[in-house]
Amino acid sequence: MTHWAYRIRLAQPEDAEAYVAAHVTSQIATYAHLMPPEHADPRQAEAAIAAAELAVDLATMHDDLAAGREPFRRHWGAAAPPRGGNPGARTTPGGGSSVAAGPRGILGIACAGAGQNWWEANFDPPPVDVPYMLDRLYLRPQAQGSGVGQALFEAAVGDRSAYLWIIANNPRAERFYVRNGFSPDGAAGPAGGPWLGRPMFRMVRRT
Repeated sequence: MTHWAYRIRLAQPEDAEAYVAAHVTSQIATYAHLMPPEHADPRQAEAAIAAAELAVDLATMHDDLAAGREPFRRHWGAAAPPRGGNPGARTTPGGGSSVAAGPRGILGIACAGAGQNWWEANFDPPPVDVPYMLDRLYLRPQAQGSGVGQALFEAAVGDRSAYLWIIANNPRAERFYVRNGFSPDGAAGPAGGPWLGRPMFRMVRRT
């Protein structure tokens, strides 16, 4: 197992470009066995626009937190420890959108919060007793098996009841979520947008 020096923290607006780069790279690698090569092209082409939009979202998130409001989504990550700090130290504040950043940049990202995404209206409604959603959790390939993914999950979700959507035929991710107490609840359907109709299903954990 590879050991990384990193800490978990909330993403900042200035992280937006690196956050999106990690998201795109990780997503392409994760689904390389399911998606055609051309799946990567629009993701990469739209990265600059996505980063600009994310920077606005991150600024709004921090404004909400400063005002005592709960943001729709929080973004978390794992960052390199400050110079002179413990290189193995990890801090895991709870809930939101995460950045996992080590000495070589962002290793992974996570995003979570209460409330459903707009596209979920096309599927079965979320369980009324589980309003909290893990929207995304991705690692760069070199961080797989390092413990960064679990640390990001704990920062973004903690011990909450939560739900998530997962693209089918992704056994590594499914094993990860089963290990963390999630199971399919029967909701399923084709994923839209860049996912080209690939089947997906919902997993739920009640704590």
